[in-house]
Amino acid sequence: MKRFLVKKIRYLIVGSITTIVNLISYWLAVNIFLFDYRTGTAIAWLLAVLFAYYANKKYVFESKNKNITKVLKEISLFFLLRFFSFLIDLVAMMVLVSGLNNDDFTAKLLSNVLVLIVNYIFSNNIVFRKESTEMVKGALK
Repeated sequence: MKRFLVKKIRYLIVGSITTIVNLISYWLAVNIFLFDYRTGTAIAWLLAVLFAYYANKKYVFESKNKNITKVLKEISLFFLLRFFSFLIDLVAMMVLVSGLNNDDFTAKLLSNVLVLIVNYIFSNNIVFRKESTEMVKGALK
């Protein structure tokens, strides 16, 4: 139970930092570099995902994969599933900003809550899932 709780706390910390990376990147893209909010969302996503992969692998899920095939699979799954959450983010932004006329930064905050939840489910259950002893034993037979 303690390990479960520690993992959740670590994910919240890393997820919070990833959200900050996303929000600052978005703000800079839209307000300093004057990109459209959709382009800013894409730039912020890329920078946040790069940070999130490293931080989640090392600090949250403690993946020790050294095998190049497993690492490539892990990276591919991570980016593929994060791309799906990017689409959720982008659709939420379009609905909240263009559809409901919300302030873009407020919309970005709301969208990030949804994305944080979706990303945890993907990372925990698919990307960094620990193989069970039974699966390993079955593969060796």
